[in-house]
Amino acid sequence: MLRLYFTAEDLVKVRVWVLGPLAETQWSLRILRQRTPNASLYAGWRTRVLRRAPPTAASLAQFLAPHNGGATDLFTLAGRVDTLDVALEQLRSLPIERLHGEFAAIPGIARRMPPWLRPAVTGDRRAREDFLGALQQCHDAFIGPVWPRLRLHLEAECMAGARKAIEGGVDKLLRELHPLLVWNPPVLELPTYKPWISRTTDVHLDGRGLILAPSLFCPTEPQIFTPSQDDAAPILMYRARQDAAAVSSILAPPDAGASAALTALLGRTRATVLAELAVTANTTMLAQRLGVTSAAVSQHLSMLRSAGLVASRRDGNKVWHTLTALGLSLLQRHTPTP
Repeated sequence: MLRLYFTAEDLVKVRVWVLGPLAETQWSLRILRQRTPNASLYAGWRTRVLRRAPPTAASLAQFLAPHNGGATDLFTLAGRVDTLDVALEQLRSLPIERLHGEFAAIPGIARRMPPWLRPAVTGDRRAREDFLGALQQCHDAFIGPVWPRLRLHLEAECMAGARKAIEGGVDKLLRELHPLLVWNPPVLELPTYKPWISRTTDVHLDGRGLILAPSLFCPTEPQIFTPSQDDAAPILMYRARQDAAAVSSILAPPDAGASAALTALLGRTRATVLAELAVTANTTMLAQRLGVTSAAVSQHLSMLRSAGLVASRRDGNKVWHTLTALGLSLLQRHTPTP
C-alpha cells in the first residue's frame, strides 16, 4: 500500500509535467527486456528497435529498469528537461555523492550493476562518460525517431489533466487520474503498491506538492519517486492512455512524406506554426522562433483558429495559443521525425 498525504498547500501545488526524453528512454528499456501484459501494443516497435540496439542496452536495462521494481530514477536527478542533451549535461555535472546516494538507495543494486558502470559511481569521469554515452545510444536507437510524436501525446495527456482540474478542481484530477489510484481526501492511495522495505509506504508531502508525470512506457502500476532534496516535490509517474491506434501511430516508423503532406495542406509557415504549438506559446514567442513579425504570425493564427486547429486566450497584454483536439490530432498524424 502506498499512501500520499496532502495538506491544503499541497493541493495547490499539484502540477502535471512531461519529464522529458530521459525518463521515456529509461522506461523504454523495461519494455524491451520483457514481455508485458499489453505487449501487443509495443510489438512492432520492439521488434524494429531491438535490431539496432547498442551493445550496452541489455546491461543498462537490467540496471536501470528491472522488471521486478527498484528502478533507478535518473530523471529526478536530471530534473524536468526538454532534450536529452540537457539531461545528460545535468547528470554530467552532478556531484558524485548524489549519484552514489541514488544508486546505493536501491536494494540489491550492486548485484545488477554492470561492471563497466561501477567506476562511474566511485567518481571515475571516463566511466561516467561511458554511462552517459550508453544512455545517448539507447535514446537514439529507441526514442529519438519517435520523440516528436511521443512528446505531443504526453503533452495532450497533461492538457487533459489540466482540463479536469479546471472543470472540477484538483479533486476531479486525482479522482480520475488512474484506475489503480484511490482518492480518499486528503490521501491518495495505491493499494497494489509493493514497496521494497516495508508493507506500507506513507509519504507526507508536507507542503512540497506533487508532480504528476504521464509516461507511455512506465509500468501499469503508478510509480512514486522522491528526490533526495528535502524540499523537492515527489514525482508520481503513471501510464498515459493506451489507445491502441494512438500508440501504433506514435511508435510507427518515421515517414519522410508526413511533413510534406502537412506543408501541402496548410502551407509551410502555417504548418510550422502548428508544430511550434505542441507547447503553448504567445504571439511574440512564435514570431521570434519563426523569424517573422508578430503581425504575420497573427494572420496565420487567425486562419488556423478559423479552421478549428488553434485556440487563443488573452492574459494581460499577451495572447496565448494552444492546439485544439483537432489540431493536436492533425499534428500527431503528420509530425516530422528525425
